[in-house]
Order: sequence, then C-alpha cells, then structure tokens
Amino acid sequence: MAGLGGMIFGYDLGVIAGALDPLSKYFNLTTYQQEWVVSLMYVGGGLGAATGGFLCDWWGRKIAILVTDATFFVGAFWLYSARTVTDIYVGRLIMGYGVAVSGIADVAYLHELRGDRGSVVSVNEACISLGFLLAYAVAYVLDSDTSDGSWRTMFAFGGILALVQFFGMICMPESPVWLREKGRLDEAHLVDLRIRGVPTSDITSTIDNQLQRNRVSEQSFGQGIEMQATNVLPYRRQCIIAFFLATSQQLCGHTSILNFASDIFDTLGDTNSTTRLTVGIGVLKFFTTCVVIWKVEKMGRRVLLLSGMACIVVALAFLCIAFASQSDQDGTVHQYLGLAGVYGVAGGYAASFGPLTWLVTSELFPSSIRGRALGFATIVTYITAALVSRTFLSLQNAVGLSACFALYLLATVLSIGFVFLGVPDT
Repeated sequence: MAGLGGMIFGYDLGVIAGALDPLSKYFNLTTYQQEWVVSLMYVGGGLGAATGGFLCDWWGRKIAILVTDATFFVGAFWLYSARTVTDIYVGRLIMGYGVAVSGIADVAYLHELRGDRGSVVSVNEACISLGFLLAYAVAYVLDSDTSDGSWRTMFAFGGILALVQFFGMICMPESPVWLREKGRLDEAHLVDLRIRGVPTSDITSTIDNQLQRNRVSEQSFGQGIEMQATNVLPYRRQCIIAFFLATSQQLCGHTSILNFASDIFDTLGDTNSTTRLTVGIGVLKFFTTCVVIWKVEKMGRRVLLLSGMACIVVALAFLCIAFASQSDQDGTVHQYLGLAGVYGVAGGYAASFGPLTWLVTSELFPSSIRGRALGFATIVTYITAALVSRTFLSLQNAVGLSACFALYLLATVLSIGFVFLGVPDT
C-alpha cells in the first residue's frame, strides 16, 4: 500500500506533460506562465521537504503518508475546480508539497518494513515510473477531448488515487524500527509479529541486526568521528554525496524532457503522435526500473549509476546534434536522433538516478535521522528542479534547444566524475 504512494508521486509529476498543452490553450498561457505552472510544483516540493523529514521522524512514517494523501486530494480538487491561472499556481504548490513529503515518508517506510533495502526502496521507484506511465496513458486517452475537461480530469484522477491509498494505509502498521527508536518496544514486537510471522525472540534479533547495520554504516563513513544520532551535521561526507546526487539528477535535463516532452516532439516535427510518444517514455522508464530492481544487489549501485549516466551523456549528445542540424535536414534523420535522445535520457535516468539516488541516500544514514537526511536531499532536488524547469523555455528561446542540451551534457559529464571518485558502493 505504501508503494501506491510512489505511483501517486509519479502520476502527479508526470501529469503536467499531458495537461500543459490543453491548459495553456484554455488560459492562453505565455511562456513565462507555462514555466511557473511547471516549476511551482517543485517550489512546493521544496517547502514540503523542509518540514516532511521532521514530520516523518517525529510523528511516524504512517501518519506522514496519511498527511500526504490528504494533501494530494486537496491539491487535485483545487486544480480540478480552477478558474484562474492563480488557482493553477496554488494547486501546483499544494501538490508539490504532497509529492515531497511522500518521497520522504514512502521511502523511509518501505526501507524499514523489510530488511533487503536495495530492492524494497527501488520498488518505490518502479511505482513512480508506473505513475508516470499512468499519467501519460490518461493523457493519451483524453487527447481527443478538445474541451477544458481533459486537463481537469487528468488532475482529478490523482486525487482518486490518493483516496485509495489513504483508506488502505489506515489498516497498515507503523514502522517497527521507528516504534523501537521511540521506546515503544511492545508495539514494535506486535508489528513485526504481524508482518513477518516470527517468534518474538527472532523479531528482537532482526531489529537488533538492522540497528547494528546502521552502526556499521556510521563507522565506515564517519572515519573515527563520534556521531550524534540526533544531528545531521557530523555526517559531512554523506551530506556532500547526497547533495551532489540530488543536484546531478536534475541537471542532466531529465526533468525538462519529461515536463516539456510535447513541446520537444513538436519541435522535432512530429505533431500528430506526441501523446503516444510520451506513453512510450513511460513504458521505457517502467521496464528499465524493473530491470534495475532485479540487478541492483548483484551488480552494485556504482556500476548501475555510472552506466545509466553514460547512457544519458550519449543521449544528450544525440539531442544536441538533432537540434543543431534540424534546419539542415530535409528528411527524418534529426527526428530519429531526437527521439533516440529523448528515450535515451529517460532510460538512462531510470537505470541510474531514478532508483539509485534515493536508495544510496537512504543507506548513507542511520534510521534515527534518515527522514531528515532524505528531507535535506529532497529540498536540494526540488530547488534544483524548480530552477531547471523555470528556465528551460526561456533558455530555449534565447540560445536554442541544442545549446540547452549541451549544458545538460556538460553537467552530466562532471557528475560522472564525481560519482566515479566520490561515491562508494553502499
């Protein structure tokens, strides 16, 4: 049921790709306003991340998830009933807040409910990818609807998903690891007995082993520094890694490509099948993520991360060439290069930054501060995403798409160097 939060997360991030075009026509949005409609989602995400980590650590993972569901529903209803551009702005801010808290709470909850952190946390990314696919599929189904009801329906569907998770999570237990850290040992034992069906002695051993793994992680990264469980600052190396992973995953251009996919496909010259092509992006992201989940424990985080980033570099190079040579082509070569670039960035991201940024970040920190650590990384992510989304169309108008993707390519090459030199296998 917590995995459904990932689907809602992905749906609410991906829905704008299909809703932006009919929304822009309905409100006659300028380029400036389109950028704000997209980027305010991430501004709200930054606000949510600033408080979501503390909410997750202080009130518990379950309550945090319930709060996000309520936020999703309010935001979806606000957008559905919007009458002005300001209403859209407010609704996107609300949805962004919910998305950020969801990204923290769901990852922490899934991480602590089971011991195999690699696959469990990556399952959340698979659900996010499925949410993107669902958003693109809904947009495809509603593509023929020329009324204002199409974009309203797209936003409303996310609220329905939130209600489903809300009522489902009411029946779910709190994280046993969080309960144990709060001194509620009896409740932790009962929860573990419920979800694992093992004797109390085995439960205690399992939880102790998980806490011991956290202590080993602290020692390996702390390099002799005595760490305080309630303070993030002593984890300097972990914080640096989390910061660069959070910024790198946005500076590769993936967010811009997803948010403005229809515009990119239109610029390539394929105006009759943009929604179908975005569905293809969703399918690729989902199946690539499933492969990563299958291979992550066997291949390791670093290998997958570097391989996916290399794929992004090649794909961005294709996009640079496609848009630089667009005016010189009388055929479809630049279209094929552009499509390969878009799909390559989406696939490379799904094989690297998508599942592995949050997996690595969650494994760098002990459970006692994991919520706040994920909150820190999420704040950085959304601030960077807001800046990238807020400037994409303006940058495109100023220097062209080829130069935009060249900047993303340079940032990704630098990120590969950082990961190669500074990020260990967790």
